[in-house]
Amino acid sequence: MTSPTPTPTGRALALIWTGVVLAIAGSIASIATGHRSLMGIAAVGFALQVAGWMANRRSAESSAALAVGPDRGDTEEWMGERFTWEPGDLDDEGAGR
Repeated sequence: MTSPTPTPTGRALALIWTGVVLAIAGSIASIATGHRSLMGIAAVGFALQVAGWMANRRSAESSAALAVGPDRGDTEEWMGERFTWEPGDLDDEGAGR
């Protein structure tokens, strides 16, 4: 079974790790020195993490669309499984496809 959000790689991974480092460094520096203004560094780190996860999500969506291929309207997905409707199949209401 594949994960809905695959493990980040490349640019997304770099953004996430840079964000983690900046968030931790900014938080520790703010606590150690007592300067609340250093929390801005932590905020930038958190923003980089969000940007990295969003970049990862976009790349996962684009690669998933290419991997599945064209949809002719005869397939549906249910609980992670793809089904192809055949002539004569009935849906939940008893209507044919």
